[in-house]
Amino acid sequence: MTGLDQAREQRDANETIRKVDNRNTVKALEARVDDWKGHQLHNFGELLLEDIFIVTKAEVDREYHVFLFEKIILCCKEVVAMDPRKAGTIGKVSKSGSLLKKQQSLGPGGMPSPALGAGAKRKTPLLLKGRIFLNNVTKTVAGKPSHALQVWWRGDDDLEFFTLRCRSEEQLTKWETNINQLIKENANRRASDRAARQQHDRALSTSSALSYAATLPPTLPTNPSPPILVPERQGSMAIRL
Repeated sequence: MTGLDQAREQRDANETIRKVDNRNTVKALEARVDDWKGHQLHNFGELLLEDIFIVTKAEVDREYHVFLFEKIILCCKEVVAMDPRKAGTIGKVSKSGSLLKKQQSLGPGGMPSPALGAGAKRKTPLLLKGRIFLNNVTKTVAGKPSHALQVWWRGDDDLEFFTLRCRSEEQLTKWETNINQLIKENANRRASDRAARQQHDRALSTSSALSYAATLPPTLPTNPSPPILVPERQGSMAIRL
């Protein structure tokens, strides 16, 4: 086996492991989110990436667990069950008695502290705080020095964006590449659907025109030519139309 074959085999093995891990993450996510706000998890497509970010929108920073599916981006907030009597100095208690955890202390570069990384939050309940369908996402803008990734989408009134504050160049590139690929696939799909609709409309228009023409009576000449009299050799007259 050549070195190229070994590299390909290792890459395939890593991809298989990633897909298995993502399927397990989706199963856990379904149980962790109590209120899906009318959405069905199986309609989101395959889970591609997930991680915990500091997300900035309208100059406000919040810590979210972000999930990138084929059809949607989910932003979820961790919910930590706490004794309400101890919540006065820690955070705000919800009506259900659970605590909406304040933004954790940040590590170097404004990133979440490693002690509270994604692995530590696999089983905690989540609140679905935001969702953006990929067919509305228009572009990404990467800030290379700061590892910040802006994600733009069509809002109700105008273009909107939030910023994912990535921890490294590698993480930034991974999320940027995957989101841009989904944007491209959606654009190609829309172009294909538009071409198919135009072709269908042209075929329907042609068919309607032919059907209408078939209902019309035959058209007769408005000025028929007079008969031409041709003398025959025997002296009789014949009429040629």
